[in-house]
Amino acid sequence: RKAEKKPPTQGQKEQTQRTICLEEIQNDLVTVFPAGLGIDKQMKNLIIKSVFKSMSWEKIQGLQAAELEIGLSTIRDILNTPEAMLKFKADAEALAIKEKK
Repeated sequence: RKAEKKPPTQGQKEQTQRTICLEEIQNDLVTVFPAGLGIDKQMKNLIIKSVFKSMSWEKIQGLQAAELEIGLSTIRDILNTPEAMLKFKADAEALAIKEKK
């Protein structure tokens, strides 16, 4: 007789939701900024730091699903707002210039 499949626990649901949010965050950023260096990398880093107040992916992975969902929504708002994108681009270019000095 087959073992009955138990419904997922609240902890399993939370983990699944966190995993989905983290994948969507990464995918959304990589879709807009495909390069892993230069201005693309700077912009991804600045957006992540602005939204999550950290650039530690380890720390971000430890956030609760609700926090990640809010962050994902904020990132999508930024990516869809030309004024916000221009600000982040200017900041990223300023950082790139500073790093070359």
